[in-house]
Amino acid sequence: MAKRNIHSSLYVPTKGTTTNNNAAAGMVGEYVSSRDTSGASVITSNTFQDILSITLTAGDWDVSSILAFNTGGATVTAEYSAISIYTGNTTTDHVFGDNTTVFILPFTTDDIYTHSIPAYRLSLASTATVYLKGSAVYTGATVNLRYSRISARRVR
Repeated sequence: MAKRNIHSSLYVPTKGTTTNNNAAAGMVGEYVSSRDTSGASVITSNTFQDILSITLTAGDWDVSSILAFNTGGATVTAEYSAISIYTGNTTTDHVFGDNTTVFILPFTTDDIYTHSIPAYRLSLASTATVYLKGSAVYTGATVNLRYSRISARRVR
């Protein structure tokens, strides 16, 4: 009697790509991103605002971001960045250390401070817009953005 491989029935093929091209939409490895390097966006003090957005379809995604504030000599007491499925000035789904970062300390130098959020898991039941949001609490000069990026990779 021939032996049967009991593990062969557990094999589930994964659709994706096995080379250095882009995985097709809906496939494991699909990549979506948006970036801005213009440095033109001005941050309104003490208000979360949408910086960039991407549209993701249903599935499991690892979403990451980078957001660099240019303090411009303002007196800054806090800076925040967040990945959110909610638009506008809200903190509804913000969890520090998960999808939200913060610098809380007073500084007045004209410098660039960078926030990054690595691989935040977002499990979506349907298509959704995902926002990179930013906020700074400051007085004096204007705080603006130097550069920003939000990206996502489909993991299943």
